[in-house]
Amino acid sequence: GGKGDQSFNDAAYSGFEKADKEFKIGGRDVEPQDGESDADKVQRLDQLAKSGYNPIIGVGFVYAPAVKQVAAKYPKVTFGIIDDDTVQAK
Repeated sequence: GGKGDQSFNDAAYSGFEKADKEFKIGGRDVEPQDGESDADKVQRLDQLAKSGYNPIIGVGFVYAPAVKQVAAKYPKVTFGIIDDDTVQAK
């Protein structure tokens, strides 16, 4: 996936850009690399949380295990995931 798919990921990025423009939310867009492991996803989300980003949103069901793992470490950070309903938390 990633930007340029003319579908799911482009729609997510478009929403991020619109929210930044209209609400001045700021933030950071980080794209995955081809063939990255689950550990790479965990490391990326962990680094975003450590850097103070809040909320953190994973795009795509492949991020579900990483979101679940990292969200448990950072209870004061709001995590979200697009295209998955298996990750549940308070």
